Amino acid sequence: MDFFAQSFEFAADYRRRRHNYARAEFLHQAVKRDVVMDAVIKHLRVPLGGVTLAKLEPAAKRTALVEHLEYLTRTKTSRWSGVSPADIVAAAIVESKLTAAEKATVFPSVKREADLTGPVVNLLRSKCKSVHEEVPMGTKRADVVGYTPGGLFGSPRVVTVELKNDLAQMSRGLDQMTTYDEFSTAVYLACTPRLAADFLKKHAASPGVRRWEPDALDRKLEKFGFGLLLVEGEEVTEVRSARTSSIDAKRLEQLQANLAK
Repeated sequence: MDFFAQSFEFAADYRRRRHNYARAEFLHQAVKRDVVMDAVIKHLRVPLGGVTLAKLEPAAKRTALVEHLEYLTRTKTSRWSGVSPADIVAAAIVESKLTAAEKATVFPSVKREADLTGPVVNLLRSKCKSVHEEVPMGTKRADVVGYTPGGLFGSPRVVTVELKNDLAQMSRGLDQMTTYDEFSTAVYLACTPRLAADFLKKHAASPGVRRWEPDALDRKLEKFGFGLLLVEGEEVTEVRSARTSSIDAKRLEQLQANLAK
């Protein structure tokens, strides 16, 4: 399908759809800009029929890119084999030489991990009875925890969120989350679309990986039953639900004692 001709009749679906964690609307707005279109064409090495990029009209660039995207996705030896055209364009933006500011228009980012705290705390306040930060769980400390006591008709709910804004710390974060799982009914990773996309980029460059895998992070989280929250400014979107589970009585008692401190 022509990447540029996709139907967006249903606006709600358009806003929900993502490609490598970038909102579809951000991606489509970006490729309308010459600087982004040119960067994508260069990164994907789109054949231009001997004409220099600077001399091509926007419509001609679009035609050349669409034809090349179709070629890449159906070529079995391509690293883009089976990858949707939209995902290829999003990946090309991540891997391209565009400035960080330009990439941020498609993949929002933050400067510090602490910038994720406020939006996540606000989300948990709307879902849980109380919200706590830096909560001891075993030998680790959870970044943000939402707690709702059990009642006559329900068990306690403990939603634990690990904040990450450094790709180098991602593996450590996932390891910590396995500990949080023992004290929680649901565990989430919270990061920006940029960090999630950078994870895919790093994975694609790993030894033995032959193609771009848009679901690489999802598979990693699914293995442990973890959910994913994407933070874009003050907005937090649950793009992957966490598995819900019960907590051992002894673990719950330890957690409640820590929350009471």
